[in-house]
Amino acid sequence: MADQYKGVESMEIKQTANHLNLSVQACLKELTQSSNFLRKDLQACLVTLDSAEDKWQSKQQVAEIDTSEVLEAIGQVVGYWNQLQQQMEKITQEVIELEQRNWTLLIEELREKFFLDPKTQEQRVGIGWGDKDRFKLVFPSKLKLISNNLDQAIQAIFRQFRDSGQVFFEETFFFVKLLDVESQLQLNTEQVQLLRELQENAEQVSRTSDAYALNLYQMVGGVIEEWNKRFGEILWKEIEDLYKKGLEKIEERVELIIHDRLKLLEKCVQQVLLFFNDLLEKQYRYQQEMLTQHKAEKVWLDQQRHQVKELLADLEKNLNLSIPT
Repeated sequence: MADQYKGVESMEIKQTANHLNLSVQACLKELTQSSNFLRKDLQACLVTLDSAEDKWQSKQQVAEIDTSEVLEAIGQVVGYWNQLQQQMEKITQEVIELEQRNWTLLIEELREKFFLDPKTQEQRVGIGWGDKDRFKLVFPSKLKLISNNLDQAIQAIFRQFRDSGQVFFEETFFFVKLLDVESQLQLNTEQVQLLRELQENAEQVSRTSDAYALNLYQMVGGVIEEWNKRFGEILWKEIEDLYKKGLEKIEERVELIIHDRLKLLEKCVQQVLLFFNDLLEKQYRYQQEMLTQHKAEKVWLDQQRHQVKELLADLEKNLNLSIPT
């Protein structure tokens, strides 16, 4: 703008032209910045409208679902869940019986080796001195072996069923694809989180509540320590008490840990059933909307998109900006 006054010699006019040029440049800079902000806002509006249309299209897809297919999938999930619980109950009882039998054999082996008189084969009331020292060496190592075998058996039970969560979720895959992208991402995230938790717990028996975190070896560790400190005999009555506690501990530990893992699988089942229940509710509502407002919503979305694109086009034209539409 100042160039228009090159022929003017007046200092006052030149100063005015320079001041005017600086003011206009500042205005143009501010206007350009404002237009950039406006462009971003308008582009955000288009993203919002795209998301809204995605939801609108999803409504139509959900409304057209064959309800019998949803009910069939629900039946598959419930049936498999009932079957799974029965199988786990059966295997759990088999493991309890096996490990209790091993525990019984260990106690009987120790009884014959240490608590039967070698000459008369009569039951001893207790053992002391050399027999006591040998018993304190043999018993902990064998007990630790039984304890480790028990926890490995528990792991083996759950490893058979840890992929069941994936089986439950597979019943939802076809229907999830009919939802809008945002809902799909949310559901997938929740499913992945649950499956990861299942995987982690399948590998570690120790991931249980404090109420039953102690394994069989740890349960009697205090008794062994007490034997090491005291004088006198180890009584057979003490071994009998340990034996009874061991039988209870084996049953309690297996049942409680498997129940703890089953609760994770139950979460998967609950999530799947909640998904289907929500899907059926949405289907009914969308079917009612299809009769009245579905077309009107599409018209409104198209109008909003047209207006936003017009604003973007005007902005590009008037400010000579390269704005993608």
